[in-house]
Amino acid sequence: MEIITQESEIWQQCPTDFNNAISHIERAGRVCYRSEDKIVDGSGYKFVTNIVKRNHWSVIEHSNMVCKTEPSLHPAGTIDILRVKYPSAFLKFAIKEDCVYIGGNFRAWMQQLNLSSIEELFDYIDKDTELYRVDNKKNIPMLLKAITCRFRTDRAVTHELVRHRPVSYSQESQRYCAYRDQLQVIQPWHYNDLPEIIDKYTAKKYKNWLLWKSSMEQIERTYKELAGTKDSPNERPEQARSVLPNCTATRIVVTTTVPEWQFIFNLRTSKAAYPPIRHLLEPIRDIFIEKGWVV
Repeated sequence: MEIITQESEIWQQCPTDFNNAISHIERAGRVCYRSEDKIVDGSGYKFVTNIVKRNHWSVIEHSNMVCKTEPSLHPAGTIDILRVKYPSAFLKFAIKEDCVYIGGNFRAWMQQLNLSSIEELFDYIDKDTELYRVDNKKNIPMLLKAITCRFRTDRAVTHELVRHRPVSYSQESQRYCAYRDQLQVIQPWHYNDLPEIIDKYTAKKYKNWLLWKSSMEQIERTYKELAGTKDSPNERPEQARSVLPNCTATRIVVTTTVPEWQFIFNLRTSKAAYPPIRHLLEPIRDIFIEKGWVV
C-alpha cells in the first residue's frame, strides 16, 4: 500500500485546431483506463474514433469550438436569432466587438447539428457562411474559454466535485483499472501533521491514524485476494472494487468554462467547504487569478 497526497495541475485552454484537440481528448480519456503510456504519434485519432463509435460522448466534451459572426449593428438581436437556430442548453453566447460568439464542446455542437464525427463538425463549420471558427485561443471571449485541469485526490472529494454542472469529467475507472500490485490511498487531511516516525512514545497520540493505516492494509489484502493476479484473476476489477474505501486514490480530468470555474472556486474554496477539496483547488485558483481568468 502507498499513502500519497493530493495533486492539482492546469493542463491548458482547450485547443482550437483539429489535431491538437484530438490529442487533448485522448490524453483526458486515457486517464479513465490508466493507459497514458499508450499515447504515441497518431494514436489520438484511433482512440477518439473508437470512443465516438461506442457512444462514449462524455470524453469528447474535453474540447471547445468557438465560432463568431460578422460584426453587427445590433448584436443583441443577432444573439436572439442564433439562440433560436442553435437552441442547445450547452452552447453559450457572448458579444465582443459587435460580433456574436457561440461556444461549446464538440459533443454539444455535434448533437445540435446531428453530426456523427468530429471531422464532420469541422467540415460543417468551415463551410458555413454565417459562422467563422475562431482559430486563435486569445481571441475567444472570457465567458467562452474552456480550461482543462487534472486532479489526483480521493473518491470522497470527487463525489463532491462531480456535482457541478455544466462540467465535463473523465475519471479513473475502478471497473477497468486493477490495483493488484499496489493500492494507493490519499492521506486523510486531518492526519497531515504526522511526525516522520511514530514510536512507542507517540503511538498513543496517533492511535487513530495507526488504526486507519491498519484498516487500509487489511483492505488491500482483501482486494488483492478478490482480484487475484493478472495471469490468474479471481474476480474482475468491477467486482473486487466493492471493498475499496472512500480514500482510494483516483485521477480525474475536469473541463469547463471560465465562469463555471469561478463558481467552483467560490463554493469549494470558502471556509465552509470540505477541507480536502479546498486544499485541492486553492493552488489552481491562484494560478487562474494570476492569468486573469478569474477574480
